[in-house]
Amino acid sequence: KATIYLAPDINGIEKLTTAMIEEMVSSGLIEFGAHTLSHCNLEKSDLETANIEIKGSKEKVEKLTGMSCKAFAYPFGRFTDDIAAIVKKNGFTSAVTVKKGISEIIDPFRIMRISVLRSTNIVQFRVALTRGRYRV
Repeated sequence: KATIYLAPDINGIEKLTTAMIEEMVSSGLIEFGAHTLSHCNLEKSDLETANIEIKGSKEKVEKLTGMSCKAFAYPFGRFTDDIAAIVKKNGFTSAVTVKKGISEIIDPFRIMRISVLRSTNIVQFRVALTRGRYRV
């Protein structure tokens, strides 16, 4: 499955509509994860604010999708050990960073990933899947 991480209260960007989210959920091809409420830098937030952002995003994603939300993405890839503990405490089972690569998952709250962007071509996609990077 592909995972889309939602920051439900983020301002200034085009958002997915509820109908779009419902269609993707019913396809069975898309999983929705949380990405804080407002896409804040958790590393610069106090722990109370971080907890509100993390917990609130989980609740809103679950309401939007009608499904349990278990995956989290750290905005800007920024987090601390305390932030990872808050994510875990709020019932998530995994969290991704912005560090790119493919490797065995040692800590489910510090998962590296490969991203597919609108500009990613088929060669870059193949290289990313086989080598965990975008260039040969």
